[in-house]
Amino acid sequence: MEPFVITASECDCNSAHSARLSKDGYTLSDDLSHETMFLTNVKYIFDGEEDHIDDNTMPETNTEIMNVVVVELDETLEIRNVELISDEYQLLGYSNEADNDLKLTILSEFPAEPAPENGDLAKLVSRYQHQNKHLKHMLEDL
Repeated sequence: MEPFVITASECDCNSAHSARLSKDGYTLSDDLSHETMFLTNVKYIFDGEEDHIDDNTMPETNTEIMNVVVVELDETLEIRNVELISDEYQLLGYSNEADNDLKLTILSEFPAEPAPENGDLAKLVSRYQHQNKHLKHMLEDL
């Protein structure tokens, strides 16, 4: 069985990204919210036969698990379902265009409070409009 290459793409243009400043004090572009993330520090867990797991290729680590992607396959190794367990991201959808490539479309969490340095009312209104747009998009996908 060939391993999957899983990439995650943030599609939300999260309004928090527009409030971020570079170290020079410039506002960072919304283009940064469309970055693709390649999942790292991946551990494979197989349901059923344990002879697929080789202890030499999976060294014991004490890292904290941040996000869990559950990929359910059928007998012919076709993807039946994908689930994301995360405190930071919501899975909006997935696609499997190539044989071993799985692309996740995710929405990142919104910060609970606006940054205090954003004192301009027009910027705050724009930020909340952005959040409402993406919350509506997320609710429509549920």
